[in-house]
Amino acid sequence: MALVLGHNRNSPESQLQTRTMGTENIKTTGVYDREAESLAASYESKSFEEVHSGVLDLVPEPAGLVLDIGAGSGRDAAWFADHEQEVIAVEPAGRMRDIAKSLHPDSRIRWLDDQLPALTNVFRTGLTFDLIWLSAVWMHVPPTSRERAFRKLVTFRKKPIDHMSNSGWRRTRQKAGLPQVRVHDLKHTFGRRLRAAGVSFEDRQDLLGHRSGRMTTHYSAAELTRLIVAANTVCSRGDKKPELVVLRRLSVS
Repeated sequence: MALVLGHNRNSPESQLQTRTMGTENIKTTGVYDREAESLAASYESKSFEEVHSGVLDLVPEPAGLVLDIGAGSGRDAAWFADHEQEVIAVEPAGRMRDIAKSLHPDSRIRWLDDQLPALTNVFRTGLTFDLIWLSAVWMHVPPTSRERAFRKLVTFRKKPIDHMSNSGWRRTRQKAGLPQVRVHDLKHTFGRRLRAAGVSFEDRQDLLGHRSGRMTTHYSAAELTRLIVAANTVCSRGDKKPELVVLRRLSVS
C-alpha cells in the first residue's frame, strides 16, 4: 500500500490554512462550506498533473481501491476514477461535497462525510485500500492528533505500507544537503533542545504532543555534556571536596 501526502504552498488549501489554523472560533470545515464555490473553482482551474507532478511517480499502477481524504471539489478523485480506479472520497464540508458530486458524477466515486483523526464512517465500511491519498490535508490535523490519525490510516492498509512521501519535506532536505534526515529525527532534536533550554517537563510534554511522560523522557534525553558535569559534582564543589559520612553497623557479641 502507498500513503501519499501532498502539499503545495501556493494552493488554495495552503492559503486557507493561514486563516484557519490556530483560530479557535472558526472550524475549518465551516470555512470550506462558506467559501465552497470559490475554492472549488480554484481547485478545478488546475489539472491533477499540474498540482501533483512531484509525486506522480509514487502513484502505483494500478492502484485498485483509493481512499481520497479531504477530496474537496473531487478533482483528484475524478482523475483516479478516469484511470479505472474505485475511489472512496472523504469530504467533511457538506457544501463542498455537494459541488464535487455535481462536477464529477461518476459511479466509481463513493462520497463519505468524515474527517481525520477518527474517520469513523470509513472505518465502518470495513474496507482496506491500495492507495491512501491526502492532498493539502495533513496541515489541518492538530499536531496533538496526528499520532492517532496516522495509526488510524495504517489500519486501512491492504498490505504493509511500502513507502510514504511528503514532497515538500523531501525538497527541503535536498536543499539543506541533509537527505538522510527523517521527520522522526527532528522530533528528537526538538525535544532535546527544549530540555537543554530549561523548558519544564510539563511544557515539553505538551509541545511534543505526548500523553505518556515516558515518551517525553525518551524524546528529550539529557545532553551528554550535562551528564558529565553532573557526575563530576560528586568529586568536587569549587575548592572543596564533598564530605561523605560512612555509617557502619557494629556487631554486638
